[in-house]
Amino acid sequence: TENGSMTQFWVPTHQWRTICLCSCLGLDQTRGGEYGAFKDLVTQFIGALRNCDIHPYVVFDGCADFSALKWRTGRRRALERMQRAHHAAQSGRNAAVLPALIWEVFRQTLHRLKVPLARSYTEADRQVAALAQEWGCPVLSNDSDFAIFPLTRGMLHIAHFKWKNVQQREGLSFIPCKTYLSSRFCETVHIDPQLLPVFAVLAGNDYTKNMAGGAGDTSRDISPVVPDWMRRPVIEAQFSSDFLDVLTNQRVGLSVVVDHKDKPSANQVSLPLRRVLYGLLLGTGRTVEERDRDGLEVIFPQVQTDSSVSPQLSLQSLPQVSLFFLQTAVEQRRQVLLNALGVSQLSSLPSHLSDLVLPLAATCFWLKEATPPPDPSLLKALLIGWCRGDTLPEETGLGQDLDKDWCHWLNQWQSCLRDSFLLNQLLGAPLPEPPMAR
Repeated sequence: TENGSMTQFWVPTHQWRTICLCSCLGLDQTRGGEYGAFKDLVTQFIGALRNCDIHPYVVFDGCADFSALKWRTGRRRALERMQRAHHAAQSGRNAAVLPALIWEVFRQTLHRLKVPLARSYTEADRQVAALAQEWGCPVLSNDSDFAIFPLTRGMLHIAHFKWKNVQQREGLSFIPCKTYLSSRFCETVHIDPQLLPVFAVLAGNDYTKNMAGGAGDTSRDISPVVPDWMRRPVIEAQFSSDFLDVLTNQRVGLSVVVDHKDKPSANQVSLPLRRVLYGLLLGTGRTVEERDRDGLEVIFPQVQTDSSVSPQLSLQSLPQVSLFFLQTAVEQRRQVLLNALGVSQLSSLPSHLSDLVLPLAATCFWLKEATPPPDPSLLKALLIGWCRGDTLPEETGLGQDLDKDWCHWLNQWQSCLRDSFLLNQLLGAPLPEPPMAR
């Protein structure tokens, strides 16, 4: 803004997908992701805002809308991503497919920078609009819904938010941007503001559905199915939205990553970990529908929960999950995690390397489950990357022409790491949370 006073704005998390994608455009997306460089870009973005006395608040979406219409839309978009991912695997060129761990890196980076985070139980648009209106803040977005909301401070469109071009005027720093106000649009085209939702319907978005219930709409009130012990971690964005998807819909859309269509889905290797995760959330004898791929086809396998990871653990309902979380010692929860990973014990590491325990356990799981067995040089490359604290070194071969076997092994490893990370998260972090950009 060009205002010298402190400015705040709200950003709905699905709009960060656009920011993440734009930030990744200059980074490699086909060889596992340049997470360290992406972390640096996010840090620069937040730094540019703060240099202009702008303070962002980020609201993450909660559970997905898995209604019949949205589920079909999600299927179509997943198919498009699969096609782009296969093309990227063939050509070795970026194709607008975000790496598997990008959201964990993004959340951790914002947390490290002390950016206020929150998560809605459902889609965040309506909550963001209400908070922006109450606080008198603009919303940074490219979502057409925010062109319809009657926001006093309007919407700052991402495409016109030139955060890399901070300028000075009269001793003040500002970011050149364009503000859209629905009221000014109505004045310009001489239309009643109440007719704006008609344009939304004609454009095919779901603004009318979002607003139909007004501020007190409880048609998708999912809070009763979220146990008490989970509510604070959820609303503080400490927990993944996947947990809400499982609890409310028993459906999860799995990641689409750059991989050749002839390779099986990299998500398959970590299926045993997700079954344990689903068992902790839902109990024994339940099923969860996953959205995954087979070749270039979208499939919806039914996955059985697994509650047999520990003799001390018998979870049949959410109250038992709550009781387990509150009363079970850290060591017992750690053992549940290690049992799920098939690791009997881990040698103790120096305190400054304690955040490598979970990646090491996830790597052990990957080495046992991956088919065909990974090339030993890839394991060497991972170890070198951990020691150096950056991405895989180019001399490993990943900096050359894309090898579909290496690409698939790396995707499998990231799938194991991500699902281990989520299981550790749900269990209350019995192992230290690793920095995912490392």
